[in-house]
Amino acid sequence: MSRVLWRGSVKLAEEAAELGVELAKLQAFPVGEHPDGRGACIERVKDEMADVVAAIQWFCERNGVAVDWKRVDEKVARFSSWDAKGQLAGVVVDDTIS
Repeated sequence: MSRVLWRGSVKLAEEAAELGVELAKLQAFPVGEHPDGRGACIERVKDEMADVVAAIQWFCERNGVAVDWKRVDEKVARFSSWDAKGQLAGVVVDDTIS
């Protein structure tokens, strides 16, 4: 007899990968639209972030697990610390170049 373990894990991985793809496009095209004509990269990133959150929620509900909110808070604090020290990378846009 077979059974399904960790229902939704593949969907969560897929959505996370799609977010990674859109973040990479945002790095290449930080302002304006992507050349494929499907809209601004930041809007696409926002859509994929929502999809990842939905997949996390669905995974948790189906498998009886919960997000470790203490860990989330610790990570946000760590990221904020790194950002304050200038240690987190972002996209630098030179608005003087036309």
